Amino acid sequence: MNNPERKGIFQSEVFSSIEEAICILSILLLTLVPLADIVLRLTAKTGFPDAGNLLKHLLLILGLVSGMITTRKGEHLSIGLVENFSSEKTKRAAAVASHILSAFVIIIIAWASVSFIKTGLMGWRIAGIIPDRIFALIIPAGYAVIAFRFARRCPLEGKLRCIPFLILLLGTFCALPVIAKAIYYPDLPIPLFINSLAEWLYFFAWYLKIPAVIVLILAALAGTPLFVVMGGLALMLIEASWVEVDVAAGQVYMALTQEGILPIPLFTVAGFLLSESRAGERLVKAFQGLFGWFPGGMIIVTVLICAFFTSFTGASGVTILALGGLLYSILTNHLKYPERFSIGLLTSTGSIGLLFPPSLPIILVGATTSTSILKLFAGGIIPGIILVGAVIIFGIAVSGKLKPAANGSSAKDSPATIPFNLKAALGGIKESIFELLLPVFLLLGVFS
Repeated sequence: MNNPERKGIFQSEVFSSIEEAICILSILLLTLVPLADIVLRLTAKTGFPDAGNLLKHLLLILGLVSGMITTRKGEHLSIGLVENFSSEKTKRAAAVASHILSAFVIIIIAWASVSFIKTGLMGWRIAGIIPDRIFALIIPAGYAVIAFRFARRCPLEGKLRCIPFLILLLGTFCALPVIAKAIYYPDLPIPLFINSLAEWLYFFAWYLKIPAVIVLILAALAGTPLFVVMGGLALMLIEASWVEVDVAAGQVYMALTQEGILPIPLFTVAGFLLSESRAGERLVKAFQGLFGWFPGGMIIVTVLICAFFTSFTGASGVTILALGGLLYSILTNHLKYPERFSIGLLTSTGSIGLLFPPSLPIILVGATTSTSILKLFAGGIIPGIILVGAVIIFGIAVSGKLKPAANGSSAKDSPATIPFNLKAALGGIKESIFELLLPVFLLLGVFS
């Protein structure tokens, strides 16, 4: 329901190229600064100046600019239950409501971020050069662009196109109390009407918090991006607690400048490189040579390779995209396993890898709950091994009983194993030695 044909400054190719260039530069710096820090520690006995704070603020920039790009492409995570409806009018109405609500919520967060930068940061210099407020400016700038894009992409025509932009003005009006904090200084009293507006907003949020929560939940089901719904819930409940909403902007800043989530973009890059390269094919060849000769060996190969690959890519969907076609072809065409069994095995085993380090979900849980990530890694290993073993046993047991195969032949009568070939096994290991040593590199990096 978007309108990609509508072009503006924030939808232009030049602006889009700048966004993507900033993302690429941030990722490169997130990769190169730690390497430079390691080299300086080994050679000059000193690290990269203030590397930790610089990396955290680069992650802040990367997070907000990535959000801007996601809004431009219309790829935010959402439920979209309304997409199952047949009525185009219903879909259009849901899209209009989603864009208007998103623009309203996000513009308030943008203004709250300005207040937070003024009152919540101390002006520390990152790497001894750049004040932290300069880095933090990406928060209001990023949210403002996101809000404008939601308003711009609202599927209204004619004179009604002004409605989303009026909603931006309404959000700005509701944010006047925190805007005033950013403008007025202690020796300059805030106008009385702004204080009265703040009181009315607190009063409104207190009495309407339950209906607002219900509306936001319904909006989530109608396809409103989940980050907007969570942001709206946070704003409403903060106001209902008689607290100024710039607290929400402070939480955004703190969440995106935690050391615990720094590995996420780095492992995401590693997972992207693995999925886009031929690493999957090399790993399949290696695991096939090592375990393919066992009875039901390809079941073992499928489970182990999917769990191994997911642990580094951070998403079972990436594993299915990178390995699914190859493994599916081997299971169905060569070994004659039934189609439904092969698809079920591939789609269910990838998620097991999320229990093994360097699992991105575990890193995220540790970062957001202030729990030791190393302890979470240790806690996931044994359950992961148990699940891997259980799926292997189940897969072998079930595959031995399967009779109808995809082409009408019997899986029992087909060769469920691949003859052992020592030369092929060693060749597969040699070709994929770098990928197989990734866990070793990880442990060395963590504990050194």
